[in-house]
Amino acid sequence: LRLPKRITIRGHDENDYRFLVKADEDIRQDQRIEALFSIMNDLYDNDPNCNQSNSAHIAVRIYKVN
Repeated sequence: LRLPKRITIRGHDENDYRFLVKADEDIRQDQRIEALFSIMNDLYDNDPNCNQSNSAHIAVRIYKVN
C-alpha cells in the first residue's frame, strides 16, 4: 500500500490547483469511500446541528477520483 502524493500545479491564470495522485493501485474502493463522504456531507448540510448557519460547520473534505 502506497500513500498518495499531493502535488500542486500553478495554472496560466496564476491559481494553484492541488491534486492527490496514486499509482499502481485499484481506485474503485477510493471511489466508493468518496461517494460515502459525499452522502455524509449532504446529511450534515440538512442537519440543523451541523449546517452552515451554526458556527461549528461540519463537513468531510472530498476529492474527485478518476
